[in-house]
Amino acid sequence: MQNYIDILNIKRKSLAYHYEQIEACLRDFSSDHLHVLIGESSALMETINSCIEISRMCAYKQSPVDVMAYMESQDESLRTELKYIQQWVETNRKDNVFLFSDQREIYIKPLRVKNKLEYTDQREWIPYLREVRELAEKITQDFMDIYANSTVHYDQSWRTIDIHRSSFTCRECGAFVTSILSHIGNLNSIALKDRESYLPRLSYVYGTEIVKAGLLPWRGVSEITNHDILVSTEGLYMDMKKEPATGCCGPDGSTFNVFCRNGHPVGKEAADCWMPHFIRFPLDRVNRYENID
Repeated sequence: MQNYIDILNIKRKSLAYHYEQIEACLRDFSSDHLHVLIGESSALMETINSCIEISRMCAYKQSPVDVMAYMESQDESLRTELKYIQQWVETNRKDNVFLFSDQREIYIKPLRVKNKLEYTDQREWIPYLREVRELAEKITQDFMDIYANSTVHYDQSWRTIDIHRSSFTCRECGAFVTSILSHIGNLNSIALKDRESYLPRLSYVYGTEIVKAGLLPWRGVSEITNHDILVSTEGLYMDMKKEPATGCCGPDGSTFNVFCRNGHPVGKEAADCWMPHFIRFPLDRVNRYENID
């Protein structure tokens, strides 16, 4: 990870350099400086986009939960601006994004919104230049703060934690389907990484919490709902039965393949190569049994 941080530090210095060059060009602007302005502006926006992406990646590798929670906490206007930066860069690679008026004013022409039949508004380049630099510095620093000190952004005050450890039983016959488990205390310990356990060892979490927190694994792993409970893969009871199921390198969580000792289908295993791993129990298939110590 240190190599990415080193690259990011170089990019941030490059961002400051390109900004200074643009400011110098504008102080004595003439048509002879047009190529300098376009070149430095293009380099600035490429660097801004790169800084945001690298810092986001660093933060995501450290704490995916915090990154997702941070983005959810931001205004829609900020998410729109991040998309605008990407669209600016992509458009500028293939076309010219600038308009020059007879009064020597510089504008960004309307950009085609990706996957939509609409365009952005025309913008003045100089005010936007200063705004986007400040925005990039803030977002980049926020992501690096997450990398350095995870768990600071995520509010979990809305959760109600099960006090006692619990086991889950088959609703149809009462057979145990899990070992004794603990309700996960901190959603930050959830891992959204492929081929790794989604939950800490011997823990569970409710689907309502995952949906509300926006922590669905990629593609939702066959659509986790409010009516599910998720259990760590090593949390199954010792006499549980598992059968092969559809998937690439393992079950993809789309079909019932976990059975109680009496053969009743109770759970769906998510253990494919492109997803975090867990067992998903629909709440209408199991009962929760509190273990009061």
